[in-house]
Amino acid sequence: MPLEWLALVAAFSSALAHLASKKAVGAASPPAFLAARWTTGALVMTTVLLVGPGWGGYAPSGSLAALAAGAVLGPVVGWLLYLRALPRLDVSVAQPIFSSSVLVTMALAVAFLGEQPNAFTLAGAALIVGGVQLLQGVQASRQPKLSRWQRLRHPAVLLVLGGACCLGVSSFCFKLGLNALTPVETNWVRTTVPAMVLLGGNTLGALRGAALQRAGAPGVGSAKGVWLTWRGLGWAALASLANDVVGWLLRFVALKHGLVVVVEPLASTGPLFVALLATTLLGERLGRRGWLGVGCTVVGAVLLAGWGR
Repeated sequence: MPLEWLALVAAFSSALAHLASKKAVGAASPPAFLAARWTTGALVMTTVLLVGPGWGGYAPSGSLAALAAGAVLGPVVGWLLYLRALPRLDVSVAQPIFSSSVLVTMALAVAFLGEQPNAFTLAGAALIVGGVQLLQGVQASRQPKLSRWQRLRHPAVLLVLGGACCLGVSSFCFKLGLNALTPVETNWVRTTVPAMVLLGGNTLGALRGAALQRAGAPGVGSAKGVWLTWRGLGWAALASLANDVVGWLLRFVALKHGLVVVVEPLASTGPLFVALLATTLLGERLGRRGWLGVGCTVVGAVLLAGWGR
């Protein structure tokens, strides 16, 4: 299968994960949702690694360090920021903004991997930025009238943009790790490290909350929040299988043999699939401005993939 098709299937898998995340809002807290999601992925990838050829051999410490950094920065920090913002943004708006992480990855690839942009690369990047701005305008139109500066400083938008920056650096780290490891080994690190971090963080948080409650700390235990329900666990497992196992395995195969400036933009076409699925399954409406934003984002990715080499 051509590398371009692998990246597009990965984008569709990513769209399914974003829809599952939106459906899980109210059924799981962001840390619990991510812990369940990454634990599912880690268990599946560990099984694949054990049943398959196993660990290939020695990997340089630098490659493992880059993978570990990427596994914490993107899957943990970036996704926590994204999930914090998701209750205040439509998924068809938040996901394209989150996908602007491709610009960060491309900038790092140009600076450190020697991949040279051309006119189509710059045009595609400009279209993606323009599409993100249009989609921000859609969300802002549903809120009370604010100045342009206030819209750009909207807390939910800033959270998603922060998550996008983390995700962009994370993807670059994964590319570095792929220089020494196979896609299966890379994805095992990508799922296992955040699973351990999030399980540890949730455990410490639960123990701290129980200790404060026993001590009778003011305000502790007075608010009843959802931590994780069976429905939330199911959506987390679906998001993990669709994106973190299938989607990222295909994406790593494409990255292993292709250029970052080609694979990453194609993998970022998830907004198109999100928009189509969200309007069908979630009843969200984008309107003309929103569809124009999605169109700009997708056309930009196509330009980058087709001629931005």
